[in-house]
Amino acid sequence: MKTLSRMLFQIWPLFLLLFAAGCTKPILVNDYFGIQMDPQEENYFKIASYSEKNGANYQSTPNMNPRVFAWASLAPSYIQVSVFNQSESPIPTSWLKDVFTVTLSGGKEVLMDKGNRDSYPAIKEIPARGSTVYRLVFPKYFWNARGPNSGIRNPKANWVENKSTYLHKEDISRIDVKLGGQVEIILKPVPVKKK
Repeated sequence: MKTLSRMLFQIWPLFLLLFAAGCTKPILVNDYFGIQMDPQEENYFKIASYSEKNGANYQSTPNMNPRVFAWASLAPSYIQVSVFNQSESPIPTSWLKDVFTVTLSGGKEVLMDKGNRDSYPAIKEIPARGSTVYRLVFPKYFWNARGPNSGIRNPKANWVENKSTYLHKEDISRIDVKLGGQVEIILKPVPVKKK
């Protein structure tokens, strides 16, 4: 009996966490989806539809690898990219070689800031049937170069000072992820369901 009560005492924080997670609305939604591909074939990758229940329905070529895919979400001050490796081979990853680029709807490319090495995922590879999450921010030069006539909506006058992302989903046409200098994933916006 002592063992059972001690076990319940040890796991009650987990139940509390699960209950709290179930009672709160998730902050992030999946705004972008992509699979591993050669960037030269990017025009052949089209997302036809998206639903929370069924995920993304897309068109691809036989050369693309749907077993390596990613979801990304645009949050108020960062972009979160979740990479899933459902292949049989590990994907190399390193703070030095990983590159994340956002292409804005006007065509400008912005190299995302990965943060310092201490806050980056401390793994050398994403194992087969594994996943990892990257949190990326727009670099300071991006915010300092933006202004009211930049072509991107600017609902608040003080956004340069507080470094908040006042980008909308349609302001980003694609996200490029290159891991370990080898594996490339291109993400595109998922269609918004018409009301």
